[in-house]
Amino acid sequence: MDKFKLIKKEHINELNSDAFLYEHEKTKARVLKVENNDENKAFGIGFRTVQNDDTGVCHILEHSVLSGSRKYKTKEPFMDLVKSSLQTFLNAMTFDDKTIYPISSRNEKDFFNLMDVYMDAVLFPDIYNNEKIFMQEGWHYELENKDAPLTINGVVYNEMKGAMSSDISQVMDKIARYLYPNSTYNTNSGGDPEFIPTLSREALLDYHREKYHPSNSYIFLYGNGDTNKELEFLDGYLSEFEFKDVKNPMKYIKPLEKNIDVETTYFGEAKPKNDFFVVSYLAGDSTDNLNNLCHEVITRALVTEDGAPIKDRILSEGLATDVETMYSVGTVNNLSIIAKGMNAEDKDKILKIIDEEIGSLIKSGLDEKLFKSILHQLKYEIKTYGDTPHLGIMTYIRAFQTWLYDKDPIDALKFDDAFEKLENDSELVQKYAKDYFDGYRMTMLVKPDPELGKKREEELKKKLAEHKKSLSDEELEEIIKKTKELHEFQLSEDSEEAKKTLPRLNVKDLSDKLQKENEKIDGNISSCEAFTGGVTYMDALVPIDDMDDEKLQAITLLSDLIDRIDTEKYNYKDLNTEINLISYDFNVNIMTSKYYEKNEASIFLSKKLSSDGYDFEKAYDLFEEVHKTTVFDNTKKIKEILNTMISDLKLKAVMTGIAITRTEAMKNVNRRFAIDAKISGADYIKYIEKVASMDDVEMKKYLEDMYEIYKNIFDEKGFYHITSDSEGIKKAVAVLEKKGLKVDGEIDKKKFALKNNPGTTTALVAITDVNYCIDAGILPKTSGSDSVVRNMLSNSFLHDNIRAKGGAYGDGINQSDDCVVFYSYRDPNLQNTFDVFEKSMDWLRGRDLKKEQIDDLIIGSYNSFDPNLTPRMRSLRDFSYRINETSVEDLEKKLKEALETKKEDFADFADRLEAAMKNKGRTVFTNEDGYEKSKDMWQEKKDLK
Repeated sequence: MDKFKLIKKEHINELNSDAFLYEHEKTKARVLKVENNDENKAFGIGFRTVQNDDTGVCHILEHSVLSGSRKYKTKEPFMDLVKSSLQTFLNAMTFDDKTIYPISSRNEKDFFNLMDVYMDAVLFPDIYNNEKIFMQEGWHYELENKDAPLTINGVVYNEMKGAMSSDISQVMDKIARYLYPNSTYNTNSGGDPEFIPTLSREALLDYHREKYHPSNSYIFLYGNGDTNKELEFLDGYLSEFEFKDVKNPMKYIKPLEKNIDVETTYFGEAKPKNDFFVVSYLAGDSTDNLNNLCHEVITRALVTEDGAPIKDRILSEGLATDVETMYSVGTVNNLSIIAKGMNAEDKDKILKIIDEEIGSLIKSGLDEKLFKSILHQLKYEIKTYGDTPHLGIMTYIRAFQTWLYDKDPIDALKFDDAFEKLENDSELVQKYAKDYFDGYRMTMLVKPDPELGKKREEELKKKLAEHKKSLSDEELEEIIKKTKELHEFQLSEDSEEAKKTLPRLNVKDLSDKLQKENEKIDGNISSCEAFTGGVTYMDALVPIDDMDDEKLQAITLLSDLIDRIDTEKYNYKDLNTEINLISYDFNVNIMTSKYYEKNEASIFLSKKLSSDGYDFEKAYDLFEEVHKTTVFDNTKKIKEILNTMISDLKLKAVMTGIAITRTEAMKNVNRRFAIDAKISGADYIKYIEKVASMDDVEMKKYLEDMYEIYKNIFDEKGFYHITSDSEGIKKAVAVLEKKGLKVDGEIDKKKFALKNNPGTTTALVAITDVNYCIDAGILPKTSGSDSVVRNMLSNSFLHDNIRAKGGAYGDGINQSDDCVVFYSYRDPNLQNTFDVFEKSMDWLRGRDLKKEQIDDLIIGSYNSFDPNLTPRMRSLRDFSYRINETSVEDLEKKLKEALETKKEDFADFADRLEAAMKNKGRTVFTNEDGYEKSKDMWQEKKDLK
């Protein structure tokens, strides 16, 4: 392709790929193609986006450009693609110094369609012609009538109110502001809700004109696609532009010139042990793989591993409830040690511990076994990308580690040399540690201010009231008019002419057959041969009897504790090292499973173990030893772990409120979901708090009594599944047989009947600025067409009313077997959202869809039947068929129903959905004010503060 200059070609062993680095001759746009045999082709276009304030201009622009373009005339082509494409990934992301637009698809025509929509969106967006896009995605004044209060709404505005609700998010924001002064990285790239309303539409447009140009772009291609064809397509867009010298200077993070000592506040409850103490260092060049590896080893060895000395001493001396670290940005790594749940007067004690342990590392280095165990884990994590099905997208993001800073992107994808250097010279860790810690540092004390949130809300209300008072009648009428016009726009249907601009696939091209792995079954042991990079994975399910809730909670708690405390042979520090040295997955938990189209379920003890194939027997020996020889003498350590768990679960509830809200909504619908709530919801947090409050003697006896039940369950016969290459399977099966775990006869799955009950209404109350709303119930029957109807409902009615008009960050309706769930997240509304849920059925009944509209919805739903999976995921899917007593043929029957969806199915689903909602569970995750304003809606309140 003569329009592009090949800068470099190189084979990447780590990805089994060939990399080609190009430059577009005319615009100097950068293009990286990672070529391999992966059918899940990926594309991305990104821009270096530096911002100098907290208005969120980059984030709002990321949202806005996907709302219509020169070629694609619907209101939101992005949502239309979600509804009607075969995409396996479709998103956009704002980082501190870049904004990227990645997609992937296994279908070539779909892949080029998606590329076309994204290129047109970023280079020729409709934001210049339609001010409502900025109003919807960024912010706008809302006024229903002259007597109503003036308010602010907008998707990004509400998203960031939710993002900044958690204490740790606020603390990390403070760290960036003080550790990176006068740099690109001391602002909030997502936008601070206090300053988002200061961004004007004109400033947004100016930013797009300047930064969204091919000369400032970083384009990525991945997979088995035709490279020449892809480059030719790109040139069609890029050649419309001339080269431009984009003024986009990076204000890089500079070394600290002195020690910094800061005291500040966050919005939180004033109570003992609710302060944060932070010690931060700048830790070398983040574009250097060896430095990054050493940084990660040092961070894990000192802070994050179970038994790491800084974390261990701070917790064991009762100085904090948890110790965390922070991600890095830009070209400099950040090594921040964050003591959470501490008292301000203990900061000097914490600092002394940190100094002593850093000094010890620099003087003596790392224990050799600990060093090898950390490297063992790191190599697995980096090579597998966490077993993600989105390898292309993750590769794109990793390339930016060097690419954005004018260095070779291919270097960021190669890590074998760095591992080899470190493995051959463990003293490098000491050298890098000395470099990191010999310089200046920042210390920061962050105290809670319970009035901070209230003050901000009052100041905002006052400012809005004053602004409203300053407006003339004509100006007020203009805001009322614009509010009405925006709502009408958001709820309006796209014209037929606009819809015709969208790319379309043909439903006839979709197969009605699904892929099945070559699973082999021998008694209770099954296996799937797959490429796993030499790793052997064991997944086991042991059926257990239904029992009282507290025993189930105790088994769950023990499964969380057991590999973190002493055994008869190892203390907890050495145990963590041994586990990391020979295994990867090493965990046990309780799970429930419903049988396909039956009102029956089972409870299982899930056992997961993975290791390098040659280590599997040693790994299983250790797995068995840990779960059968744990001792509970060190109650001090156990209490530390329990308090950390409580802190983590409460933080997780605020950060991802949708999960705990859904669990709570479903808890009374039937016994299966009641169990899930007891072992993962708000009740589980309360249970851990109860155990943590026991005295030492009581706790030890209680855990030992529960452990006897646990060990008996662990030893029971179950179903075992191995994923590996042929040699790995052979060795693993031999180990299971040697352990007496193979059973030739039937295994009792200990099924119990599911009786559906009326749900309850519950409010979960925490410190948060947004809401998460859930309505959930059980459908009387299911059909493959359900996925098609839900696609329509989620991405049209719910999206238009809850996200576009209501300002929530997300919404939808999902389904697992017969369980159906309405949801919204980071939502400024509460009652209005539940009202929208309730109107959904009538809306569905009013649809009169044409065949081509239904076909588009079928195409958009197809991947729910045939998702993009890694080899291990496909293997586990086949194992689940066996456990849930279903088959590929059953799913193909559902797929056939989906492919044959007709307009009558929309009304039929509405009827079944209405039946499910008659006995629904309803839950909201909200703050105290939200609860007080809606308290008549709730039968119970649970405090998560």
